[in-house]
Amino acid sequence: MDNYLGYRWPGQNGAPAAAPVKKSRRRGWRVLLGVILALAVIGGLLAGGYYGGQYLAARWMDQLPDLPAITPTRSPWGEEEWTAELLPSGDPDPEGEIVLMPRAEVLELDAGRIYQTVLPSVVCVQATNGRGYSVGSGVVITGDGYVITNYHIMEECTTVSVMRLDTYEVFAAGLVGFDEELDLAVLKAEGTGFVPAVLGDSDELKVGDPVYAIGNPMGYLYGAMTDGIVSAVVERTDKLSYPGRLIQTTAALNSGNSGGALVDAYGRVVGITSAKITGVRDDVVTEGLGLAIPLTDVHGYLTRILRTGGTARAALGIFCAAQTVDGVSGILVFEVTEGTHAVGVLKEDDLIIAADGVRVTELEELLRELSWKQPGEWMELTVLRHGEEITVSVELYDRLKEGQDDQ
Repeated sequence: MDNYLGYRWPGQNGAPAAAPVKKSRRRGWRVLLGVILALAVIGGLLAGGYYGGQYLAARWMDQLPDLPAITPTRSPWGEEEWTAELLPSGDPDPEGEIVLMPRAEVLELDAGRIYQTVLPSVVCVQATNGRGYSVGSGVVITGDGYVITNYHIMEECTTVSVMRLDTYEVFAAGLVGFDEELDLAVLKAEGTGFVPAVLGDSDELKVGDPVYAIGNPMGYLYGAMTDGIVSAVVERTDKLSYPGRLIQTTAALNSGNSGGALVDAYGRVVGITSAKITGVRDDVVTEGLGLAIPLTDVHGYLTRILRTGGTARAALGIFCAAQTVDGVSGILVFEVTEGTHAVGVLKEDDLIIAADGVRVTELEELLRELSWKQPGEWMELTVLRHGEEITVSVELYDRLKEGQDDQ
C-alpha cells in the first residue's frame, strides 16, 4: 500500500551520531535481555499492524462495487507518461457553491461532539491501478457527493472509490478536476445521502487555537481523530515545494491522512491535511510537524474546479512582494514580465494598494483576488506611483499555460 502524505517534502536521510556511553559489564546481560524483549514486542506489533491492515484492506476490496470500465491507452508502467485522463471522470457542477461559514455563526463544541459531527463528512479515498493502490482521505462538500482531496493520491492510478467512514459504504467515484501545483482534487462519488462538512474561514485561525485532524491514518485506521493546536501559519517558502501558505499543527498526521479534514473548535473544516515533515535532516531531528492547506487561500481555485473541472492561474505579469513605502502598505512591483499585458501599464516601484476595490497589504490577499478571476478578464488596480494614487486596468493571462512563475 502506497501513500504519499509527505512525498512532496525534502527527504530526511541519515541519523545523528549517538554520544558515547560507558558500558557496565555487571548490567550488560540485563541490557541485552531488555533489547531482545523490546525487539520481540516491536516485531509483534509490526506484524499485527501489517496483517491487520491487509485484512481490513481486503474486506474493503471485497465491498467495492463494479467500477466503471477503464480501457487505458497504456499500461500504468509503460513507456508513456501517466495522465489523469486514465481515471474515470466526474461531471462538474456549474452551479456549485463552496460556502465558508464565519465563526460567529456556529457554536464552539467539545472534542466528542466535533467527532460525531464531522465524521459523516469524511471519507476514505482509495485509488487503484490493477497492481497496487494508494489510500488517503477526503472531505465531502455537497450532499450529492462532491469530495475534496489531495491530487497526489490519484497519481499512477486508473480507478478511484470512496468509503464513508461512519457507515463503511463504498462508492465508485470519478475525477472532476485537479490542480497539481496546489495538490488538490475534486471527486464526484456516485451515490446519495452524503453529509457535507461545514467549511470555515481559515483566516480566523490563531496560533494556539485547538484543532483536530480526522481521516484515515495508515490506510486502515478508519475515522481516527487526533488533536493539537495551530503552531503557525507557514508563509510560502522555497524550502517547501508548495506554492502557498500552510497551516502547521501539532495534531498527529500519518500516511493516509492526506486529503482529510483539519477541524477547528467550532466543527468547521478549515484545512485539508496534506503533509508532515519528520525524521532527521541536516542533523536536525524533526517530530510532529504536520501541515494542512488553508481552505480560504484555495477557495477560488476549488470553486473553479467544482464548477468547470479545470484550473487556471490568472496572473498580472509581475514579480512583487508585500512592502511598506512611506508608511503605506501594499504590493511593490519589482519587475514587469515581458510579453504580458502588464507591460506599459504597471511600472517598477508601483505600489499596488487595492485590487478590484479590495484593499491588499499582503501577497496572499492579492493572490486570493486573482484566484477568482479567469485568464482574459481584466483586473482594476489602485496604484501609488511617485506618491500619486492612480487607477489602471490589466488584462490577465494564464500563468500555468505560459509556464511563468510571476504573479
